[in-house]
Amino acid sequence: EELPQTIDVTTSLGVNGPVDDVSLVLQAFPNPFHDALNISTVGASIAGYEGSLIQLEVYDLQGRMVFQSNHSLLPGTPLVLDASDWTVGPVLVRWMTERNSGSFRAVKH
Repeated sequence: EELPQTIDVTTSLGVNGPVDDVSLVLQAFPNPFHDALNISTVGASIAGYEGSLIQLEVYDLQGRMVFQSNHSLLPGTPLVLDASDWTVGPVLVRWMTERNSGSFRAVKH
């Protein structure tokens, strides 16, 4: 026998609070870049990072810090770093929040 079942297709699924197993991911674009490096935050709101402070540090190949800044994470709004004074070549971007940290490489042309 079959049981009657009603499915409401007008209701959307949502997340009521931060999800512990979702990590904050940063994506740099364009890469390689010229005078500005854009960084988007993926998963910031669902992971509970929305409005959190993020610290960014950029290092050149010799390990010298060439840039440092603090930003508030706003989903859908990329962070734009002014790279006009940086030397051409690869850089390491380190990021830190109160809950997480990471790094990625980018290349200035």
